[in-house]
Amino acid sequence: LRLVAARAALARLGLTTDLFAPPGWLASPGTVVALRRHRFAVCADMAGVRDLRSGEVRTGRVRMVGEHWGYLLSTGRAARRGGLVRIGVDAAGLDRIGLREVLLEAVDVALHHGASPTTYSSTASPRGSTTTSTPSGAVPTRTR
Repeated sequence: LRLVAARAALARLGLTTDLFAPPGWLASPGTVVALRRHRFAVCADMAGVRDLRSGEVRTGRVRMVGEHWGYLLSTGRAARRGGLVRIGVDAAGLDRIGLREVLLEAVDVALHHGASPTTYSSTASPRGSTTTSTPSGAVPTRTR
C-alpha cells in the first residue's frame, strides 16, 4: 500500500520512477517481492543495486559522506579495485561548506581512479566497469 501511495503522490507532481531506495539499511525479501509486483525495475539499498527484472545484484555499499577526509580513502580504494562506488549524502547537510567540499572531493577521487558516472538504472546491469552512480545521471562538475 505504501508503494501505491508513494507512486500516486509522485504522479500528482508529474513525476514517475521505477527505482526504490528503502529508508532503512536493507530491503527485506518481502519488500523485493512487493517491488516486483508493482513493476519497479531497480532497488538500491545499502548493500548494492538490484535489477528486479533479471535478479542481478551489483554489490557496493553506500559510502556516506561525512566531514572527514579519511572517507576519501575508501572511495578511492573501491574505485581502484573496479568496484561499484556509491556516494551518499544527507541533502539537509549540504548547506555546510565542509560537507559539500568532501562530497565533491569524493566524486573527483572516484573519477580520478577510473569511475564512470551513471544512473541507477544502467548500474543494475553490470557492464564490467567501475561506476559512480548519480541519481540524475548527470556528470558531477566542480565550480569554484
